[in-house]
Amino acid sequence: MKSDIEEEIKIPTLIACAYTSAMHVAQLLELNLKAILKIADFHEWGAEIATDKQLKKYKNSEEFIDEATLHVLIEALKRTGIIKNAERVWTTFENARVQRNELAHKFLTEKNFENLDKQTRLEIFLSLREMTIVLRLALTISRKIRGDLEQLGEKRMKEFC
Repeated sequence: MKSDIEEEIKIPTLIACAYTSAMHVAQLLELNLKAILKIADFHEWGAEIATDKQLKKYKNSEEFIDEATLHVLIEALKRTGIIKNAERVWTTFENARVQRNELAHKFLTEKNFENLDKQTRLEIFLSLREMTIVLRLALTISRKIRGDLEQLGEKRMKEFC
């Protein structure tokens, strides 16, 4: 006999796992972009992280970064100018943002998970895998940028110490 929780959950396990994996990658991307902005802010690289209007809402740039959505993080990172010749980076980050928003705001509510046939379950699973690939590409790029900035920051700190 199924428990009350099992009766409530209508999402097939494979789909739930794929969804969780995609959202995990999206959250890691957000964390990396926040880290990149904090590194730039700490070293005073590039233009100001937050606009005057944003700083009126938040105490400082660190609070702004902590509270920012993925879209706002991407826009702030663009504004700093620390990533040069980056049109493909911005396109990749924008594609990831679209996928993340789909997952966070629409995906679960727009699907009817009750009585799915095998083909529909497969299509949903493959859709989630495609979203994860887009998100993972952006995550990979953000990790590279973060790593490069951390190394540069360490190098500069050694020069001053």
